[in-house]
Amino acid sequence: MAEIKTSFSFSLGSDSTQNVSAEIDQRTAYEDGDNATRLGKTSGFDSGEDIGFLVYLPPDYLVEHITTSLDSIGASVSSHGEVTQIFKTEKITFNNRVDTKKTLNHYVRPTTILDGQWIGNDLGAVTLLSDQISIKIPQLPPDATLEQQRTTGIYNVTYQARAFLFRLHTPSPSAMILYGRPPYSVNVVIYCKKA
Repeated sequence: MAEIKTSFSFSLGSDSTQNVSAEIDQRTAYEDGDNATRLGKTSGFDSGEDIGFLVYLPPDYLVEHITTSLDSIGASVSSHGEVTQIFKTEKITFNNRVDTKKTLNHYVRPTTILDGQWIGNDLGAVTLLSDQISIKIPQLPPDATLEQQRTTGIYNVTYQARAFLFRLHTPSPSAMILYGRPPYSVNVVIYCKKA
């Protein structure tokens, strides 16, 4: 069978301040990963398979439509993304106590409570901001010493990300013959809009 490799590119209208990302669902079957559960694998996909991928969106945004570079030969994408639970763990480095705000890689699902711990220096309580992607630590008082300002810390945080599961229905092996020998690069473009 022909192997398909994937890559993603994104469009979010003219608003470049929002963070949208996507990735092949590489969660294990133990984590209820779509590809692992249905196909028994998380990579090395073949033409003719339905490949699950995750789209991470900002609050109040929806996927309007999705196109792929293989649409003309029979590829399609499921019309609605299933909301799914994705747990993420990140190590966030605060280089000094003046730098009090950091951005996570993904938006946090509403009502999710951050769970984390400091590695090394404890720089105080970590708070999730209203944008659902930024975290902050307490500011130092104006009379803080230079040594206090230079204190660094690493926060190991776990949270539930806001993600939607879509499936890419890939063309049959006979349709892929038009593209020559594998591997095939597949471009997926995700158009999003404010709800």
